[in-house]
Amino acid sequence: MAAKASQKDSIEIKRIALGYLVGLQYLKPELMNEVMNDSLKKITIGWDRASKKEYAKPTTKAEMIAFAESWNKSNTKFPAKPNNQIIVLDIYNRIANVKLVSDNWVEYLHLIKLDGKWSIANLIWQHKNISRYPKE
Repeated sequence: MAAKASQKDSIEIKRIALGYLVGLQYLKPELMNEVMNDSLKKITIGWDRASKKEYAKPTTKAEMIAFAESWNKSNTKFPAKPNNQIIVLDIYNRIANVKLVSDNWVEYLHLIKLDGKWSIANLIWQHKNISRYPKE
């Protein structure tokens, strides 16, 4: 079994996870670049009203950096004082699992530590408002 995660790792995992949301909220593409791994696999779970089908849409690191440059330029995508909650679910050596709950979304992140640096490798999310999705 791996040794218990260090306090330094725990703090860094939270900083990296929060950095993803801060990058979007405050137009910080350099921060988005820092926190996302080059091999990022982000999946958006959505509902296409026209086709009446659910979808899982992939997003790359390059697309996330572009979103951080312009997506919230109107300053209307988030509340004035965003509520970002970070819950570290598990850390095992060089991998971690984090849950983010914000005003708009619920997300699960997988982080990896390579060459001493933590980054987000996988991310899945859906809207917090589940009425946007079909009833099961």
